[in-house]
Amino acid sequence: MHLISILPVAALLLPTISSAHPLQRQANSTSCVPNAYVINSYNYYAADHSSLNIAHGIWDAEVSFDITTYRDGQIYHTDHCSAGEGGLWPSRFDPDKLYDCGAPDMSITGMSGRGDSFVFIHQWNCDRRGYISETPMTITPLECEETDDGSRVGQNCTGPLFSIFAPQNVRVIYTENGDVRRAV
Repeated sequence: MHLISILPVAALLLPTISSAHPLQRQANSTSCVPNAYVINSYNYYAADHSSLNIAHGIWDAEVSFDITTYRDGQIYHTDHCSAGEGGLWPSRFDPDKLYDCGAPDMSITGMSGRGDSFVFIHQWNCDRRGYISETPMTITPLECEETDDGSRVGQNCTGPLFSIFAPQNVRVIYTENGDVRRAV
């Protein structure tokens, strides 16, 4: 699903999104803090074995999703996040590792073995300050099925049309004078 197909749904959700959660404001400019993250097109895949040889294990896990950041009740930014792990058996993400999403200033960590929960980390600049949020996310319901793409067999899971999360653990990590509040 593409962003264009979610926009009509998002327009209906704006009142909900803008009042989704009373965020802790730790800066003078409250407009710097997002109101919500909306995830759609969530997909998690964990390979199991080769299509041609069940004894040949494959170590591959992948996650991808589109994310829209809302600020002041309006779309502020949209991006695509994807990450993968190829060295663990059974195929899964290392829950202690930080994975770059391929999107600027976004990463994930703490991915569960089932692929339904993780911590989304977002960093941004606003009003000459650097911010970070670390938001635990659980995608439910997650619908999974075994798939065979001709070279590998695994479990493919998709999330609902959209999932809304209020940013959590939002804080200033540096100011324009270089005052670092937390090393990232």
